[in-house]
Amino acid sequence: MAGIYGIASLNQSFGKNIYKHFYSSDKPGILNEEYSEKAFTYGRSTLDRFDNDRFLFKENDLIIGLEGFCYHSENDFRNWVFDEYRQTGISFVEKLEGQFCGFIYDRREHKLHIFTDHLSTKPLYFFHNKEQKLAFFSSELKAITKSSRAAGFSITPDPDGFRCLLTCGYMLGDLTPVKEIKKLPYGSVTTVDLNSFSVEQSKYFSIKKLPQKSSKQDFIDGVNERILDAVQKEWAKDVEYSHEHITLLSGGLDSRVNAMIGAGFADNPIHSLTFSKPDTPDQKIAAHIADDLGFSHRFISMDNGNYLAGNEYEFVKANDGLVGFYGAAHQQFALEQVDFTGKGLLHTGQIGDVLFGSFTLKNTDIENAYHKLFFNPDPHILSKIEALQKMKTDKFDGADVEVFSLEHRQINGTMNGDRSCSHIVDSASPFYNKELLKFCLSIPDRFKYKEAIYLDWMNECQPELASFKWAATEAKPSNNPAQKVWGFKNRLQNYLLRKAGIDKKNMNPYEDWHRTNTGFSKSLDRVFQNGVPHGLDEDLKKDISYCFKKNSVTAKMLAVTAILSYKLHFED
Repeated sequence: MAGIYGIASLNQSFGKNIYKHFYSSDKPGILNEEYSEKAFTYGRSTLDRFDNDRFLFKENDLIIGLEGFCYHSENDFRNWVFDEYRQTGISFVEKLEGQFCGFIYDRREHKLHIFTDHLSTKPLYFFHNKEQKLAFFSSELKAITKSSRAAGFSITPDPDGFRCLLTCGYMLGDLTPVKEIKKLPYGSVTTVDLNSFSVEQSKYFSIKKLPQKSSKQDFIDGVNERILDAVQKEWAKDVEYSHEHITLLSGGLDSRVNAMIGAGFADNPIHSLTFSKPDTPDQKIAAHIADDLGFSHRFISMDNGNYLAGNEYEFVKANDGLVGFYGAAHQQFALEQVDFTGKGLLHTGQIGDVLFGSFTLKNTDIENAYHKLFFNPDPHILSKIEALQKMKTDKFDGADVEVFSLEHRQINGTMNGDRSCSHIVDSASPFYNKELLKFCLSIPDRFKYKEAIYLDWMNECQPELASFKWAATEAKPSNNPAQKVWGFKNRLQNYLLRKAGIDKKNMNPYEDWHRTNTGFSKSLDRVFQNGVPHGLDEDLKKDISYCFKKNSVTAKMLAVTAILSYKLHFED
């Protein structure tokens, strides 16, 4: 993960060039730099692009660091940030639009402010020790664990974090595999008093459903207005820097929304990229769309899963050991083969389906949806995750399945695909747009079941999007009964084939690869046979072994992730 870091410490030295602990630090196109200011050291290991958006800047008594990119109209964005902070204080963060994180070191106020965007698309991790007068934040967890161990600090494994890896496939809430280090909340500001080293946190954005009373047509019109605005802002960032456009494209709906609508705002050539198993609907439909719109298109084959074999630890290092190593491995493998010189943001369709109903269920009980929310929902291990049991006791703070999915599975899981490739390119999605997200959370559930309003919007407002087949059904996306019957027939046929061990339609058929690719299966076996880490408690070691021995390649891959995450943060 690429990004920023900072250490405020009165008593402890962490050495120089902390950026060398970032996964990105030795990659091409990366800018590494570090500065010191009395008791504050700060730096970054980040892409050397969009330099008006991401910066480290010092002026008089202020140091400001911003990572990522923002959608702004100001010609001098840096000075706008400084002026806004001086005039309104840290609350100016609420005005920022985009995908970002940052910090402000204020010597006059003796405060350090650390902030995330409304979805924590650029995450930050935090190690705080009031007695030792220490506050350490970083975009990469590994930078904190390695630096802290080298400085003599004791860090301990968090069984909750490791059991989240084994079951959920991602972290819940602020958990990490390290007890002493937490992820900073989405949509938040963390303020450290540099005299007492006390910490305060405030939220400026929360994911809440506030259904509004409007007609279905009003909601469709509102969706259209906000999607067009979100896509336009995203593609304008490329134009601002005179970059060519590049977009991911599959047979799904979300990527085509960004790619096809974005093409209408494009001023420069458009490149598109598909990566999947060959001869799938995703490959064929994406190629059809690209050809029809005149994109310069490229397909990258997933090569029977060979890209996974022997590379497990490399993928764990890229995702910081915080999510199943396989989750974004296919994307990282593909993007590492692309030359992004002269190209702008990587346009994606991340979480589009979630906004429009893929986790909107008639039974809103979260426990009944563990099978949909978690990748290996083993009840025996889930019962041992204290953080999850506390959530249950607190009735999940009133969240339903959709909100839980956004706050945990999407923010801590799905978006890791962006983060693990942040040393290659900046990924963007219009579905991260704050106003679009808030609006979708205001749509009553009855309009979102089975993504109905998404399909109605597409056919009514953007019919060209519905003119190509949908990989999920191999029919055109529609609520038309005939199309729905055809889609159901194809879904059923594919389901029966998968049950028979024939998975020809899946972009990444891990079970099939594990059965047919001995290089992949033996590689997983080797990691496990090298031993479950001795530094974990006996019960947790048994849980890891139990998961690996299950008749599920997903469970095996999550067990391997847990083993290698321990290696990353506690051994290497």
